Order: sequence, then structure tokens, then C-alpha cells
Amino acid sequence: MANEEKLLQENDDLKQIIKEQKEIIEQLKQLLYGKKTEKIPVNEDQTSLFDDEELDEMAEEVEYDEVVEKTTKTVVRHHSKKAKVGKRKKYLDKLEQVDQVHALSQQDLICPDCHQEMEKIGTRVASREVELEPAKVHCVNHLVETAKCHHCHPNGGDKLVSAGSPQPLFPHSYYSSSILAAIISNKYELAVPLHRQQRSWQRLGLPLTTET
Repeated sequence: MANEEKLLQENDDLKQIIKEQKEIIEQLKQLLYGKKTEKIPVNEDQTSLFDDEELDEMAEEVEYDEVVEKTTKTVVRHHSKKAKVGKRKKYLDKLEQVDQVHALSQQDLICPDCHQEMEKIGTRVASREVELEPAKVHCVNHLVETAKCHHCHPNGGDKLVSAGSPQPLFPHSYYSSSILAAIISNKYELAVPLHRQQRSWQRLGLPLTTET
């Protein structure tokens, strides 16, 4: 009786193993021959580089497919949904605008069909991007105008009048208020230590030290 129960239990265990093996085989077949997807599974424990608000904004960006025809160098965009560019355009328009023209070469001006020279008819905006201008320091020379009166000579001398000029923050110091404001902002808003700021300022060419 005990042997019969043991055989039944072993039979059940073997059936379970066979079932599990079949499931593994089906999964492998699905991976090899099933429909592929570009979606990447998200691990709940994985930290995203973007917060939820940034992900929502990215999802609203324009989605399009690009088809490039080599013979005419024409880019055709097929929009998959209505473009939501109002917010982006408003932001880009308020920035300082710098136009960078990508000119056609002399070879590009030869028509690929009739081989005659083509006429330039203008430019179009292919794309827009925000570019960072690296920080730099420069010297401001405060020049004051001076006037001299040629009609009177008080006490036998010349009558001279000069315009006012801003006073330095500290006596005999050439650091401006903009430098001081940047140091304070980096220190107390961005929590950048002074020794790290020292290296940053020195890379810009300003001999600033933590003691200063």
C-alpha cells in the first residue's frame, strides 16, 4: 500500500515537471517566432531619469515618421496625430534667435535631371534647438565723461565736472556684484561648496580663491 502511494506521488511529480517544461518550451517558442515589440518592460524598482511631469510633456511631443528621398533630398513627414507645438513654439520664440544657415554647395545647385544650374529661392526652418552659451568673464571699464568750463577759473584753477560712476563692492576690489551674486546663488541655492566654485571660476580665467 505504501509503495502504491509512493508511485502515485512520483507520477504526480513527473506530471508537474512535464507541465512546467511544456510552459518553458512555449515561452521560448514565443520569443523565437512570436511577434516582436520595441517596448521595453519597466521595472518598478528602477529609477527613471525623468519625473512624471517630464514624461507627460514628452508624450505630447509630435510623433512622425521620416522618409528621405535620396534623389531630391526631400524630407516628408507623416504626422501620426495633431501636432501640439503651441507650448514649444511659444517658449522657443521668446529666446534670443540665432540663425545658422546651411548653404547649398555648388554641386548641389546642379539639377540632377537636366544638369543645369538651379537658382536659390530662399531658406526654410528645418529644425529648432536650444543651445547653451558657456559662461565667460569680461572686464568692464567704467569711463566717466569730464567737462571743463572755459569761462570761469575759480581760485585760479580749471573748473572740471565729472559724471558719477558705480562704486566697487569692496575697496580696491575688481569683483562686480554679478560675481558675488553668482557665488551666493551657487552656495546657498545650489549647495555648491566654495572649493568647487573656486575651480569653476579659475577655469573661466578668474583667479578667485576660497580665502577671497
